[in-house]
Amino acid sequence: MKQRKKYKPKPVSHPMLVTRKLEENIEDMNEHSLLTAFQYGVATKEHYDYLVQMGNLLNIASNKKSLKSTSEYVKHLMEIIKSILDRYHAKGKLGVAGEELKRLREFVQDYQQFWVRQTTTFYNECVSELNLFYSDLEDNRKYG
Repeated sequence: MKQRKKYKPKPVSHPMLVTRKLEENIEDMNEHSLLTAFQYGVATKEHYDYLVQMGNLLNIASNKKSLKSTSEYVKHLMEIIKSILDRYHAKGKLGVAGEELKRLREFVQDYQQFWVRQTTTFYNECVSELNLFYSDLEDNRKYG
């Protein structure tokens, strides 16, 4: 009599939708507090850094998947980020104008929708690459 092999489930990646729902409170809170802070002109360096991190993460994802539409969107976001930084140097406050706030809201919604459609493995790969990029930057600041 032939013996059956023991069943081994194949490793799979949970859809980002599942992961996003599990982590929704933390992610949504960060993204909505970012929008609120920029809207009312009380944004801090942490809000700005989180916005830049979101843009960099989306840029890494668009480069990995060769998505032209997403890379164009990231380019528009970087214009907003540069505008925020220029305004900070001129006035000493992190804030956005009306049209920029509208585009920032659209970016946050599209950012959420983009990651919901991706796998968790892909998201984790992009985060790892982003962390490597930031650690390289930190090393260059210390020793460069």
